[in-house]
Amino acid sequence: MSELITKREPPFFYITFKRPAKKNAFNAAIYQELPKIVNQVNKDEEIVFTVFTGNGDFFSAGTELNSNKLEDQGSGSFKPPYGPLAEEMIEHKKILIALLNGPAIGIAATLLSLFDLVLASDRAYLLAPFAKLGLLAEGTSSTNWPQLIGRIKTAKHLLFAEPISAKEAHQSGLVSHVYPHDKFEEECQKYLKYLTTLAPGSLLITKELMVKNLRPNWRNTHADEMNALILRSKDKEMFDFIAKSIQQRKSKL
Repeated sequence: MSELITKREPPFFYITFKRPAKKNAFNAAIYQELPKIVNQVNKDEEIVFTVFTGNGDFFSAGTELNSNKLEDQGSGSFKPPYGPLAEEMIEHKKILIALLNGPAIGIAATLLSLFDLVLASDRAYLLAPFAKLGLLAEGTSSTNWPQLIGRIKTAKHLLFAEPISAKEAHQSGLVSHVYPHDKFEEECQKYLKYLTTLAPGSLLITKELMVKNLRPNWRNTHADEMNALILRSKDKEMFDFIAKSIQQRKSKL
């Protein structure tokens, strides 16, 4: 059974992360399936809006950390699993919408800077815990976040792993609108309905005008982040920190 729920309702295409027991963390199957879905939606002429959300309390906890795979990953063959997904998001020409029903962590948070509209519950927050895991910035966040929210604020979150509340994310420009959690679904539906009153061609062409000169930088940043993480994976420190995090998580169960 797929851990992604898809629904095609032109002009919308909905993608829901469905691993609530794992806080909608991205496993290997999702990383394999999701880029293909995003690619196909990009080719669908009837779709204007690509909408992502999560099932349960989390939007997504990001990449799933698995202690069983650490030995293989540390063998020198490590390849960042998020690569194809980030590439598809960079090239996506539809209007990208995220409905943050809850926290977005890791790659689920950093990719948001590539979205065109982010609607958040007031219970949502963003977290980029890379330094706690021995990892590096990803999803183009190393350049997109400083451009959007400033270098000092970015350092607070990307370097020092401080969470960003929905309110702060809205004030910083990472989130478009914040709604009370008990009215979140209702308000999102209202906004999506409003979007159907706008001219599809105007939306898609204007988006392309907005981002066509940004994409080369996004591509370069993504490549730099991927290469840096591959080099980083040769350092035992990275996997020691990941293993430590997994052990701490298990001890809390």
